Formats: sequence, structure tokens, C-alpha cells
Amino acid sequence: MIDRHEPHPHYVSRLKWQLESEIRRRRSFPSEWRPGRTGGFLRVAALVVLSLFLGAAGVLAAQKYGDSWRAQLWRARTETALELAKARLEILQEETARLRQEGASLETLVMVEEQVDQARFEREEAELNLQEVRATRTGPRNELIAPLANDRDFVSEREELRVTRLNQRRQRLESYWAEVSSEPGRLEAEGPLVRAEIQQIERQLEALRRRLELRQGYLQGRFDAREVELRERLTGLTAEVAHVQAQLEWTEMQLEAVREAVAQDQASELDLRRAAYDLSTVRAQARLLRTELELVRKQLKE
Repeated sequence: MIDRHEPHPHYVSRLKWQLESEIRRRRSFPSEWRPGRTGGFLRVAALVVLSLFLGAAGVLAAQKYGDSWRAQLWRARTETALELAKARLEILQEETARLRQEGASLETLVMVEEQVDQARFEREEAELNLQEVRATRTGPRNELIAPLANDRDFVSEREELRVTRLNQRRQRLESYWAEVSSEPGRLEAEGPLVRAEIQQIERQLEALRRRLELRQGYLQGRFDAREVELRERLTGLTAEVAHVQAQLEWTEMQLEAVREAVAQDQASELDLRRAAYDLSTVRAQARLLRTELELVRKQLKE
């Protein structure tokens, strides 16, 4: 039996996974980015070790203040997540400054700055989650029908945070697109991928805008819970259909390219069959999504 003043094995396992994730993130950067100091990483490790004892400390605090163990557990989880997010952001900011001083390539700096923006977003989201946990004494809720917490709409605040993050990504990609467009070789190689990513972000922004509208409609009493659920699904399906349609157009172009290659003996019949299979798969996905879309629309009219 586990002593109630010791951290639960599942909690320890979760924190171990967080530390391993941090290590994987650091290894994912290009070889040009090598930590100049170990101080930042040691701070993360120290935070993880310290957080192992939050369970015991939290139980004692719960006994003192009459708090529930579930509320204490949520508080420990979100506090730990926030401390890890802060430490990761600090590490990335220090390494970005060092890379600038060392004259790292523009490509490396762009990628690292994107990581800094993502880490900043994760810190801000963790801060918001902790505020909600303290206000509600339960876990963060992101359902559109979640109630207000002490007159605060944490659901909308989180969505606005995501909107800001997506706008940052779009602006960075648009700047990169302007650079790529000035070089014909890069435009042909990277242009379609960059444009596709920008379009995907625009679809995500539109979906978030609709979620925010649904949230306000529910809070103002214009929609009930069932209608919110159906409209949210409708928004998701609409975005999925648009995404699959883009995939469909791309796959059709690929099939035509393979056909031309076969005609010139630069590809085999097997390559052609594979391309045709890919196209049929995407078409099937598109049909299923459109069917579900029609069913949801029908339900909304009833």
C-alpha cells in the first residue's frame, strides 16, 4: 500500500514522461543548436525532482485547509506543468540569444524562434489552467457548454490564446513566403508546402472564430447544449471537408504526374496503381465526411 504522504507512482511516471519529453525536444533541434550551458536543463531536472514531493506537501495542505484530494491533485498537476513550461521557455530564450551572438543561420533562427513562441504559448496556457483550477477546485474544462468560473470565461480565454498563437505562426510563414517567392528555385520546391500550411492555419482560425461565436451564443442563451454540440460538429466537419478537398486536388495532380512518368518510362505500372489507390482512399474519405455533414445539417433543422 502506498503511504498517503508519498507521491503516487502514476504521478511520478507522468513527471518522468514530462522530463523525457523535454529531452526529446532538445534533441530535435538542428546540430547547429548545441546548449552552451547545462544550467537551464539542470533547472528543469530540479523542478521535476522537487515536483515529486508536491503530492506529499499537497496532502498536508489539504488536511490543513480542508481541501479535497482531487482539488489538491489538480493543483499539483497544473503547478508542475506551469513550472516546467516556465523553465523550458527560459532555456529556449537563452539559447536563442546565444545563437544570435554566434551568427547562426537564418533558417535555424526562424525555427528556434518558432519554438520560443510555442513555449511562451504553453506557459500562458498553463497559467490560465492554474487560475481555473484555483477558481473551480477541479480540472480545466474546454467544452463550449462549461459554466463560468467566478464570472470568468476560461473557455473563451483559452480559445483567444490559441487565436493569438496561430496568428503568430501565420505571420512568420507569410514572411517566409515573401522570401521564398523571390527565388524561383525555392518557390517551386517550397512554395506549395508553405502555402498549404498558411491555408491550414487560416482554416484553424476560422474554426476557432466559430467556436467563440458558439460559446457566446450558449452563454447568452441563444443555443442549448444539444444545438451547441451539433453546431460545433458542423464546424469541425466543414474544416475537415475543406482539408480533404485540398488533399483530393493534390492527389489528383500526383496521379496525373505518375501517368505522364509511366508514358515516358520513368515510372512503373505499380507506381500508377499506388497513386490510383491513394486517390481512391482520399475520395472515400471525402464521401464519408460529406455524408456525415449532411446528417448533422439535417439534425440541426429538426
